[in-house]
Amino acid sequence: MKTFLISLLLIFAGLFSACSQTSKPLDETIVSETIITLNDNVGNSFEPDFLYYAKDNVFVTINAKQNEKDYPLLAKIDCNNNLITYLHLIEFGDWQSGVVRGICFDGQNNLYVTFSVLDSMINEFGLMEINLDNFNVNNYYRYFYSGSLPQSDQISFANQQVWITDINKQNRELIYFNIQSKNFGSLKTNCIPHYLCYDGIYLWASDGLKSLLKINPITNSILSQYEYRIFNIVYANQGIWASPYDMNDGKLIKIDIISGTIKDHINFGQIQSGSGIYTSNNKIWIGFAQGMCIYEVNLSNMKYKRIKVSFPPNNIVFDGERLWATNYSDNNIRIIHF
Repeated sequence: MKTFLISLLLIFAGLFSACSQTSKPLDETIVSETIITLNDNVGNSFEPDFLYYAKDNVFVTINAKQNEKDYPLLAKIDCNNNLITYLHLIEFGDWQSGVVRGICFDGQNNLYVTFSVLDSMINEFGLMEINLDNFNVNNYYRYFYSGSLPQSDQISFANQQVWITDINKQNRELIYFNIQSKNFGSLKTNCIPHYLCYDGIYLWASDGLKSLLKINPITNSILSQYEYRIFNIVYANQGIWASPYDMNDGKLIKIDIISGTIKDHINFGQIQSGSGIYTSNNKIWIGFAQGMCIYEVNLSNMKYKRIKVSFPPNNIVFDGERLWATNYSDNNIRIIHF
């Protein structure tokens, strides 16, 4: 095993040396922060899970506890006034306990979130469709699985389908839901994908360990599989961008969507791999929890700057003016003002 890991690292080193590393002067940006706390009416704070930005709102999945049972919520935070509205997902059905995980937007007017029912007598998995006009659940679509109960992580919208990761080690699949036919399907994999992104033609899935899958979302088939040990992935500027999962290796790499090879990379000099990553307006933001900072990369000229923050950042989104981030140290969400 040790020999294999050393060989793998040497392969990565060879790949990186073959690429053109962008080295620009490092600027540091001074910012201010606003703290957003999610809590109930008696002051108990909620721990945020996933963040998602759509239509001037930041949406947050929450798995709270009520009477020692999992109590799933979806929070909507208005970016104009920071007003928080909660949607109690478990009240849509006759359930006692449940878990909400992945979240995505169809580009029109609906959010989709994965939902697991964990009652003592019921174990089921499905997808909730949430209308943004009235911020309410339109429909719940149950997935009749044949293996073990699916456990979702990230989800993504691609080619009129919601693609859902299933991190249950026994299943090894991606689940997809066609929003027109209202039917589910599954794509078997030889890995356990956690992270997804869509480049407008292909869906990409990473297991965070050794595999990056290139998927045709029209035929629902795997086209290619590459050996990359990468975390969260985003599509921007004709490439898949990610942080390699190698400790003491704070890089950002660009993978060509045609050849699947590494075309560029930036070494930030951090002592760990990146955590959350987000792209918008031809920029990428990547957080480094141990370094207590977020790097902003301008893809038009490949220059980057370091944004020093007061917390270890995790999930990141951008609302057009400000960054929003969860963190590893407390239950608060930080708004970062430039």
